[in-house]
Formats: sequence, structure tokens, C-alpha cells
Amino acid sequence: MISDIQVVNVPVSDQDVAYRFYVDTLGLRVVADQEGGPHGRWLQVAAKSGTTTLALTGAGDQAGSVSGLVFTSDDIDADVAALRQRGVEFPSGIQDMPWARAAQFADPDGNQLVLQTAT
Repeated sequence: MISDIQVVNVPVSDQDVAYRFYVDTLGLRVVADQEGGPHGRWLQVAAKSGTTTLALTGAGDQAGSVSGLVFTSDDIDADVAALRQRGVEFPSGIQDMPWARAAQFADPDGNQLVLQTAT
């Protein structure tokens, strides 16, 4: 049966802008960045210790359609502070919930992302 989640598609309008946000701002690592033949550029990123990757696809008509993609953090207070220094906005700050502490933010296309740590 299913053993892992390999790739999650995140549609973006501009792959260069997405690269700067996900790699330079969020600190994800590049898994692949190559011309993809008839489908264009294949840009794939992942967290430093994660196995699931994100494919930042140039599907401009669907850009911003992702909601609730969750990243984990070992120290959400420090990570939110560092990301704010890099220009990431967390409109609601860090929220305390029974199962986690979480902070919502968006990429340049409006894809809705969450940074969370277990409580």
C-alpha cells in the first residue's frame, strides 16, 4: 500500500519569484531545477530533513489555490521572528491550539501556508 507522500503540487505564477520565496526566504533546499520538456521547468524543493517535496509548477491560472499546506518547526517563536525579518507576514501571529502552536502566512501568489509545532 501507500508508504509515503512524495510530491505536493504548488501552482505559482512565476517560478523565479517562487524560488526566491521558498528557497531564499523559507530556507528550503532545491531537489531539482531543470527544464521539463514540453511541460516547462520542473522546480522541486524540500525541507532540509523532509522526504515530501513541493513541485513549484508554473500553472499560473491555478496560482494561489493551495490552502493549509503545513510546515513543521522545532521553535516556532524563533522561526516566526526570523521569517518576519525576511519579510514574511503572519497576520494573526502565533495561535495556541490544543494540538499545536501555529502561524499562518502566504507565499507571493497567495497560497495559504502554516508553520506549526506540536504542543
